[in-house]
Amino acid sequence: MPPEVLSLIADRVSSNIRELEGSLNRILTHCKVYNIPITKDVVANILTAYSGGDEKRAAKKANPDDILKAVCQHYQIEPEQIKGTSRKRDYVVPRQIAMYLMRELSRQSLNQIGAIFGGKDHTTVLHSCQKVESARTDDSQLKRDLATIEQSL
Repeated sequence: MPPEVLSLIADRVSSNIRELEGSLNRILTHCKVYNIPITKDVVANILTAYSGGDEKRAAKKANPDDILKAVCQHYQIEPEQIKGTSRKRDYVVPRQIAMYLMRELSRQSLNQIGAIFGGKDHTTVLHSCQKVESARTDDSQLKRDLATIEQSL
């Protein structure tokens, strides 16, 4: 596969390795079935055609700075507090929510999000995202907070 095609796939599919693998399989199968070469234009069309549930997320693509500001405003805290190392619940929960929203809405990599939060490790960001994702189904307050913050973006 040409490097520019691989770069396009990596830019478009950044949420997880399974999605990346599925996209690669889809592209290879499509090109093989229709006997067409793998080019940047072909790959772009295939990824757009099969984006499915990503349309909502793509429409809501947000800037990480805007997400950080919205979370800070919602919880009435300063960006320095959310980016800091404090383990107070008043800062940890908004920090986790901001990381989660950056991952979902801005499509930043785990390392990029970690850098925004003072050089946090990608595993810390992943843990935060997983924690918010699992808690949002049971915690109605968290669900309301996420909806309010997303709405403000």
